[in-house]
Amino acid sequence: MDLKTHLTLKPRWVIPVVGLLFFLYGCTGKKATAPVKSASIVPLKTISAPVKNPLVVQLETFLKDSALLHASLSYCFLDATNDSLIASCNAELSLVPASTMKLFITAAALEILGPETRFRTHLLYEGTISNHTLHGNIIIKGGGDPTFCMGEQTMKILFTNWSNAIKKLGIDSVDGSIIGDGRIFDSEYIPYTWTWGEINMGYCAAASGLSVNGNIYQLFFEPFKEKRFASDLKKVIPYIPEEAYYNRVVETETDEEDIFLVGHPLTNRKTIMGIVNKEKKEVSIVAAISNPPLAAATEFFNSLARNGVHISGKAWSVTDSDSLMDRLKKASPVHVTMVASPTVAAIVHTTNQASYNFFAENLLKHIGLNVSHHGGTEAGALAVRRFWQSKGMDMGGFAMFDGSGISRFNTVTARQLIWLLSYMRTAHTSADFLTSLSVAGVSGTLRTMCINSAAEGNVQAKSGTMSRVKSYTGYAKTKTGRTVIFAIIVNNFEGPSAEIKQKIGQIMDAMARL
Repeated sequence: MDLKTHLTLKPRWVIPVVGLLFFLYGCTGKKATAPVKSASIVPLKTISAPVKNPLVVQLETFLKDSALLHASLSYCFLDATNDSLIASCNAELSLVPASTMKLFITAAALEILGPETRFRTHLLYEGTISNHTLHGNIIIKGGGDPTFCMGEQTMKILFTNWSNAIKKLGIDSVDGSIIGDGRIFDSEYIPYTWTWGEINMGYCAAASGLSVNGNIYQLFFEPFKEKRFASDLKKVIPYIPEEAYYNRVVETETDEEDIFLVGHPLTNRKTIMGIVNKEKKEVSIVAAISNPPLAAATEFFNSLARNGVHISGKAWSVTDSDSLMDRLKKASPVHVTMVASPTVAAIVHTTNQASYNFFAENLLKHIGLNVSHHGGTEAGALAVRRFWQSKGMDMGGFAMFDGSGISRFNTVTARQLIWLLSYMRTAHTSADFLTSLSVAGVSGTLRTMCINSAAEGNVQAKSGTMSRVKSYTGYAKTKTGRTVIFAIIVNNFEGPSAEIKQKIGQIMDAMARL
């Protein structure tokens, strides 16, 4: 995505975290041409559907749209009732799918990990207790739970409960440190094909073995007073220790507010850029946490202090200290308590309904961990590819570099999306997969589409959106009782994304009227 698109997306990241918290914890002209090869558009006269039916009319109109003059377009429509092709255009063409890539990961997660699987985060200590003092360290051992401490209130309640659990052991002082251990996954949080301009954005929160608050934080600051400043404890949630910022925000007389963060994700020096109305006294920015285990340990450190437990050391991520790594290798930690995530099925539901990048990245690493005992992005991508290949999918043109679809190195074909959806109709996890898809005019990312049309309530699908990318794939119930499986991918169109969305909505409506 370009930075302009990033900025327009940013404000959506505060509300979704609260929504996810409620859900998760409540559940315990010219025809388009392709630049790679000549278009393999099926001539309309050979389409097996009746000539000039509503879908054919809409596809003809779409193909002639001036916004697609320089675009790459692929679509495929399959009548699942009798397994016959309705319409196809460049169905074997590899295109960037954006978030429809998530379907390959979420379906594989249900099949490989199992819908009832949960991920556990453990509170441990190592050392000895004497005279109300723990001579050792308290450890938060992550189990790859992406929902751990999601939301400020949940985080406060959980860490207060854990502080009380420590005090019940007779501990009121710790001669040691608080350690966040996320080593169940690799330490490469950010997929290497993500772009420099977006890796600090909230929607690019990456997977880690120990997460906190969906691995995003919110920073509040005075836009025209503070130039160089360190984060105050009350002004950043969750608290990011030792982070410092250089403020380069520019004032504007308009109401437009576009601010973003830049800087190397593994450093604690960041730059805030963008524009803010000159009358604003305080603004906020949502950004990705670059060291989640440290952030989690810091929040628990502060909770213990508020609850009267003195700590002589500091908060650490275990991988930031060689001496701690060596000590923990020799230690025999004692278990104190544990918290479990919602089920994989619940996580998949939120991933697809909200198109939640962070959950998708975590699921991908869990698949890698399950299959090859390596919790890394590359291991997960390889495992997903091999899984679908073993089920019979033709992997030609398929490339996966992350779990969420953020990477523009990802490519899929419309034919592969159709194959996946056909497979999942009869898979043993079919019910969990189907209910995770958004419903047109009703839920998820399709809730504003096709309202008061035949498609409303009759199309279940996953959407994908990036700058100059739109994709939709799913199932449609027709008025004659048939099921149509469809996939549409458009790359490098011109004009507003909302206009392409509206035109694809018309295709969905026509499909439902078959």
